[in-house]
Amino acid sequence: MWNVITDEASAESRLWEASLRPEEERELLPVFSPLGNPRFALGLETIYEGYLVHYGSPRLFAAPDDDTALLLGDYLYAHGLLRIASAGDVAALLGLGEVPGLSWGVAWQSAGRTADPWIGPDLLVEIGRVAAEGATSVVVCPVGFVSDHLEVLYDLDIEAATVARSLGVAFARTPSLNDDPVFLSLLADVVRTASRPGAGSPPSPTGVPSSAWPTASA
Repeated sequence: MWNVITDEASAESRLWEASLRPEEERELLPVFSPLGNPRFALGLETIYEGYLVHYGSPRLFAAPDDDTALLLGDYLYAHGLLRIASAGDVAALLGLGEVPGLSWGVAWQSAGRTADPWIGPDLLVEIGRVAAEGATSVVVCPVGFVSDHLEVLYDLDIEAATVARSLGVAFARTPSLNDDPVFLSLLADVVRTASRPGAGSPPSPTGVPSSAWPTASA
């Protein structure tokens, strides 16, 4: 699993290759993958490594500067999502295969302004494709976001919705968690745990050493 993450990152960009930790310094500690189905392990740990690149102490990478860390974390996060989507039958999981006329797909929004090509397919292009195939409505679920912000309120609610409606396709978006009481309670528990004197970092699921977790302070 770890070799796949590092090897594919190295093949994707020389920047990612140059950001790798020496092999003897890498911490091969799975954190979230033991909690789920083994076929999602690669995707989960890729996403979490991206989180650590942005906010914590990465296990595999050591970006030389903040700009590289931002791009590398985004790359890992996006590829982790793609790996999870590719590993399981999402349609079967959601029961979509049992509903006539429904289909699903993975698309990407808010392309980054970088020299490297963005991951595809682009959401706006996909809306055009399904419209040409006869779709009359689309529902978009921005799984990477927990709250309404620019990339949701503009990129989806305005830009994507405008494209869909110009093609005669009804558009809807799933609601964000925002200030959902259950979600906020979970976040509050994480902050309280991490900010206890001497705690340093939140407790690790499955007993993984806390060095694999990002530190937090009140």
